[in-house]
This record gives sequence, C-alpha cells and structure tokens, in this order.
Amino acid sequence: MFPRVSKWVAAFIVLLICFLTIAALAAWRFYIYRNKKAPQKQEIEWRKVSVYKESVLFDPFMASSHLTFSPDYCLTQAMENPPSIKDGYVLAQPCFDSGRHYWETEVHKGSDGVGCLIGVAVLPRESKDIQILSAIGFGQTESYFNIQCERAMLVGIFIDIEEATVSYYNVNTFQRLHYDKLINTKDVSPFYCVAKGVTFKLNPDPCRKYTDAP
Repeated sequence: MFPRVSKWVAAFIVLLICFLTIAALAAWRFYIYRNKKAPQKQEIEWRKVSVYKESVLFDPFMASSHLTFSPDYCLTQAMENPPSIKDGYVLAQPCFDSGRHYWETEVHKGSDGVGCLIGVAVLPRESKDIQILSAIGFGQTESYFNIQCERAMLVGIFIDIEEATVSYYNVNTFQRLHYDKLINTKDVSPFYCVAKGVTFKLNPDPCRKYTDAP
C-alpha cells in the first residue's frame, strides 16, 4: 500500500505544476517575441544612420600601381596579389573632420579565401604611411575584427566624428557587424585593402539585393 498524501500536499503539487507550465509558456512566448522584434530594432537603427548617406570615390593618388580603377573611380581591384599588404591600401575621398557620415561599399570576395579590409584611416602629414584607425576583415585577415561573410556583401559604414565612433552594417540584414572607437578624428578617410580576386565598388545600386552568387 502506498502512503496516503494529504489533500493540501496534492493541491500544492498540482498548483506547482500549473505554475511551472504557465511560466514555461510565458518564457517561450517572450523568446519568440524578442526574436521577432530584434530585426525590426536593427532596421530602425540602420535607417537612423543611413540618412547621412553620401557618395565617396577612390583616390588613385593614395594607392599603389598594383591597383586598377574604373573611369568613375567607384570600383577598384588588383590584377595580381600586391607584393605586401600595404601595396593593397587605398583611401577614398572626401575625408572627414566633423559631423556624421555614412557610405556603402559592395564587397566581392574571391573564392580562394584571400583576405581584404574595409574601414577608416588617416594619412598623417609627417608620414607617407596610411594609419588604420579601424577596420573589419573578410577572409584570411589577422589583427582585425574578422567577418565570416558570403562572397558578395553590401557594407555600410557610419562615422560620428564628434563621438569618435565608427559602426559597420550588413545592409541586406540591417545587422550591425562591428562597433569601434577612434583614437584620431582629424581628416578621416574611407579605407580599403585590396587583394587579388577582391573587388570593391562604391555607391552601388541601392535597389539591388546582394547575395552569395559569384
């Protein structure tokens, strides 16, 4: 014979089971709600910064001879791997020393895994070497925040000179990829590091959807 359980204990057990069931359902519904709201929050954040959108152009005078440019200076690529990573550096214009600015770049990464960089930099007057302030990497890169991305991605960069911050966005998903603080806000320029098989295109078609297609 099993020992008899008092009615109060039985009632408590039933109430406890009901409470745990309701709590689990509430937690699940909150999880679903939060996952639905997250993309909307990301899009709202991106739309707030994209109002500062402007056009930028590659500066061939701030690039090595290993890089080629389209006639409108909106596209650059390397016909062969530059001898050193610095030979793949190129800046875009204009440079910024005040205000808020946002620009977009279409990144096409080669299938061989060669790395490339996109970010912001300065060229100190007393030096001929580009000083990278912030950058994200695609593919095989070191010492920078690395993005595991598809072969084609539309990247938006937002810089706030007064706050000394820079943010990177995947424009297709509105996701903020990376956030960084700047140590220098004087004459900041868009920065790119190009390698063989990599193509950067500035000010791309805003209506096009960028996918993993080659």
